[in-house]
Amino acid sequence: MAEALQQPALETPPGVISQFPTTHSDEQAWYYVCVTLSTVVPGTLLLLRLYTKLSIVRRVDLTDYLTVLSFFFLIAIIVLGRLCIGEGAGVHQWNLPIHNFIRMLYWLYVIQIVYGPTIFLVKTAILLQYLRLFAPQKTINPFMWYSARIIIVVTGVYYTISSFITMFACTPREASWNPLIAGAKCLDNNMLTLITAAFNIVSDIAILILPARGVWKLRIPTRKKIGIVLLFALGLL
Repeated sequence: MAEALQQPALETPPGVISQFPTTHSDEQAWYYVCVTLSTVVPGTLLLLRLYTKLSIVRRVDLTDYLTVLSFFFLIAIIVLGRLCIGEGAGVHQWNLPIHNFIRMLYWLYVIQIVYGPTIFLVKTAILLQYLRLFAPQKTINPFMWYSARIIIVVTGVYYTISSFITMFACTPREASWNPLIAGAKCLDNNMLTLITAAFNIVSDIAILILPARGVWKLRIPTRKKIGIVLLFALGLL
């Protein structure tokens, strides 16, 4: 078993020069570029938001707590991503020892579980902000009042179910990250990923459309309406 763990995680394709064993590649540098962009930009905006709320408005609400919490979840995913990089993420599989490949799959497995709560917190914070701006009371904007709440419930249910399915996708559970386990039974992970991607796209579009309806009813020039909608779209990104 120990000898098997030292073998390449995949047979080298014909005509390809193997660099086995290694856990490093030039492509891994892009991870640090993405990490910098996904922490510095939202981190700066989050600090500006908190400064405004604490020093100027002198009041925070649930959206602020959810935003801060989701940022900490983002940091957790970044740390887990760094652990994946350390085990060889971004390296051709045939250059990677199988024991590193197994540990990389384990950290990816954890990331998939953490992803659900993270994205749910982000979307809930956005929708609660919509409610505070456009529908503080049901009578002001019934469509927004009901729609935002429905989306929060639907996304909460979906990401909870998705996280549990990911956790227990294989029997035994270790087979989720260890391909050497014989006789394991697993759900189709590619199908689960496609379903989640489709749900994310649909829910993102729904969240984007919600404020557009309210903004379009404002008595302001069309150019300003478009600008406000684009501003909300940028925030969603």
